[in-house]
Amino acid sequence: MKLVIKRNKLSSSCSKEIIGSSNASQIIREKKVALKVLRGQNVDMLVHEYQVLSQLNHTNIIKLASDKPFKMLKGEEGKVGLKLELGHIDLFHFLKQSQPARLNTPTVKSIFRQLAQALQYLHDEKQLAHNDIKLENILLFFIQNQQTEICPKLIDFGLASASKVQTSTIYNNWCNRSPNNLPPEIIEQLNKCCDGTSSPALKSFDSFDDDEESEFDLSKCDVFQFGLTLFNALFLNNAFCWENGSSSYENFINNTPENYWQQEKIQHMLNMLRVDSSQQEIEQVVDLFNLCFKYNPSERPSMKQILGHAWFV
Repeated sequence: MKLVIKRNKLSSSCSKEIIGSSNASQIIREKKVALKVLRGQNVDMLVHEYQVLSQLNHTNIIKLASDKPFKMLKGEEGKVGLKLELGHIDLFHFLKQSQPARLNTPTVKSIFRQLAQALQYLHDEKQLAHNDIKLENILLFFIQNQQTEICPKLIDFGLASASKVQTSTIYNNWCNRSPNNLPPEIIEQLNKCCDGTSSPALKSFDSFDDDEESEFDLSKCDVFQFGLTLFNALFLNNAFCWENGSSSYENFINNTPENYWQQEKIQHMLNMLRVDSSQQEIEQVVDLFNLCFKYNPSERPSMKQILGHAWFV
């Protein structure tokens, strides 16, 4: 597949190339490294990301590109960039460029198996949670051997934290996210903090844990987001939409996930998989989604269990 990537410039007087952008940051190509620059002057988040990445070493997690990782930007007073490995394209834009065709299922499976390995390392060996898993935060590296291989790497660790935290700390870390990428337990905690001013999405749930000082397992939030992101990659659609206050996720709350999969729109998506998946494989991936989307976080599998699931084996 030939990739055609649009290029942007910072300004007419600057030759640096913007290769990625979000509400919070820009990624600039500078020679053979990527320079992550936050919008505004919040250097603390870059320092936090550096501190997290400096303790990680996994094939499928982005690496710092220098032993001197920070660089002051010329002509940008007070702005600092963090030097990172230079990848080819994030999964969101890779899928967007491929449309209307979808990425074949074996390739999606390979990408997400490697992502699951990175998350297992993060959860089990480092006791950390990523907290922001989405297509935009999976960077693809194309390795030219006898045939092109894709090595995905998890990026953007600015919101990473210890996997076990106090419930009372949730609001500040999650309050400005898109509702469509939030696990239900996070929506519940945000709802408790909003005092009636929340959006319809945040009023969808009643909290099942009223103890503000209880321990919260963010690795299970990663599992839910892993499921959401896999769904995005396979079907080029969101699994749920919270923003209008109603969502088919109620089927999972009521422990009737079969009603979710029987919807006409969802059946059409599943039929798309028949091009390169057997009926057994389709049933296996449905079972994997059912596990990742469990309403009670404690009932969701670990990443080790996900890697042992029939769909990945």
